[in-house]
Amino acid sequence: MGNAGANLQNIEYVEIWKTKSEFRNRLQKRSLTRFLFSPL
Repeated sequence: MGNAGANLQNIEYVEIWKTKSEFRNRLQKRSLTRFLFSPL
């Protein structure tokens, strides 16, 4: 039972991590786009 709970927690952690990294990637792309297309 404890093992299943730990596994569920781990899956939750992985989901949060994936969401965070995806969000970070999107932010980097957006700032990069803004940097590239901003008038100098």
